[in-house]
Amino acid sequence: MLAKLDRAQRTDTSGLALTSKLMEITTEAKLVDLQSGKSRYSTEKTAMLSLEIPVEAAVNSEEVKSYEERSAKRQKGEKDEEAPVKPEVPFRACLDRFSGEVRVEYKSPVTGLNGEAAKTTQIKTFPKYLAIHMKRYVLGEDWRPKKLDVMVAAPEDLDLSFLRSPGPQVSLPATSPYLSIYLYIYIYIYIYWKCLFHVSF
Repeated sequence: MLAKLDRAQRTDTSGLALTSKLMEITTEAKLVDLQSGKSRYSTEKTAMLSLEIPVEAAVNSEEVKSYEERSAKRQKGEKDEEAPVKPEVPFRACLDRFSGEVRVEYKSPVTGLNGEAAKTTQIKTFPKYLAIHMKRYVLGEDWRPKKLDVMVAAPEDLDLSFLRSPGPQVSLPATSPYLSIYLYIYIYIYIYWKCLFHVSF
């Protein structure tokens, strides 16, 4: 839809900004190599903020479980007059899933060994108009797409300042392994010299 709007607006000579630019959001992903501690940053531009829905974070999990047990006990063909109980997931839980740390398989370019990396995502630039997409379709255990039948209440006030990226951070240099070796040599020579000349500590 945005692509069609952009094509139509490009033929307009009024000089107004493209709709997609007004909704453009830039995300920044930070990938930390857990073997070397080195970080790598990448950015991506998109027209909306896509959020996964963590069903396990539902605040009414017990009520949903009880409803499903009652539904399973009903005889086949029996009319279900009870209103369905759907999982209620807080909107903040979706934001936390977006910005939370994820462990991924990663081959370290420093050590050359296979290991893991920690990935986090934040927002580098915010748009003038923010569109949010809730990912209701997921892959089931049979690798087929299924729609999540959950409730996510939209908050009246939305504060996304905690998602703002501070930008690439300069990593502190790792302590050199030679420093520890020199320290042990110094201590050994010091103790040897004290024993040789029978000097008390």
